[in-house]
Amino acid sequence: MLRMEKFPGLIIFWTGLLIMGACYSEPLSAAQTDSQAPEKNSPGQQGVINRPKVTYKAQGTRDPFWPLVTEKKITSTAVPEREKVLPNFTVQGLVWGGVFPQAIINNQVVKKGDMLGEAKIIEIGKEGVTVLFAGQEYILSPVVVSGQQPAAK
Repeated sequence: MLRMEKFPGLIIFWTGLLIMGACYSEPLSAAQTDSQAPEKNSPGQQGVINRPKVTYKAQGTRDPFWPLVTEKKITSTAVPEREKVLPNFTVQGLVWGGVFPQAIINNQVVKKGDMLGEAKIIEIGKEGVTVLFAGQEYILSPVVVSGQQPAAK
């Protein structure tokens, strides 16, 4: 009598045998004679299999040993542009102790990541506002007004 614990293992075993039999449907046997074998040889040639000649032509294809991206130096005869000058930004107030530090610059409330024209706000701290403009970082200090201002005469 068959035990039920071994039954799934037997199913897998027999399924594997069936699949292998399907893959190798033409068994190789020594009893097969030349008259039964399919004709692969031309008359007069015993044991030689004629195969087509394969040639590889690599015209118009990329060399696999060269990198996909190459760096090219750009040479220009044009006169380089003037270096960009940082616009006049006036820091009027800072709120840097909270969750979202903010600043008031040129009467606009800004936070980290905002853009002021072409300048991007990178950092807001107690020492000032750091902006990125034309690939360079600048620190904008707040206007410090302490005590009483002298009266105009």
